[in-house]
Amino acid sequence: MLPGYRALAAAVALVLSSPVQAQKPQTQWWQSPPEGSPVQLSLNPGGRYIDLDNRSQKTITQYTLGCVLFSRRSSVVTKSLGPTKRAIAPREGILELVSWYKRRYDSCSDARTKLSVVQVVFEDGTKWSLEARADITPPKP
Repeated sequence: MLPGYRALAAAVALVLSSPVQAQKPQTQWWQSPPEGSPVQLSLNPGGRYIDLDNRSQKTITQYTLGCVLFSRRSSVVTKSLGPTKRAIAPREGILELVSWYKRRYDSCSDARTKLSVVQVVFEDGTKWSLEARADITPPKP
C-alpha cells in the first residue's frame, strides 16, 4: 500500500469505528400526521429544526399540536395543546427549533404518546382534524 493511501485508510477506519456510528437511535417523540393529512412534520437535515409543511391547496391560519397514541391503523388524541395562530401558504412551510416542539411535548403525561398536529384551520374556515379511532384505548386520567 502506498504511504498516502495508508493515512487515508487509517482515517476511514477511525470514522467507521467512531462511537457515533455505534449509538442506538433515540425513540422519536414526535410523529407526522397520517397520510392524507394537509400537513407533514419532518426533521430538517441539520437536525435542529422541525419543518411543518402545508401540503394542501389552502392557506392555513391556525394549527393545534397534541399528544397522540398511534397504532398501525389508528390514532387517539389524548391531549390537545392549544392552537397556534400562524399563516402558512399552500405548498409552503415553517421551521421551528426542535426545542420549541419538545417543550410542548413535555406536557404530554403519557410516555406512549407522540407529539403531532391534531387540527388545522384554513383561511376559508374549513378544518381538518386527526380523528380518534376505537381500537386504541386512551389512558385513564
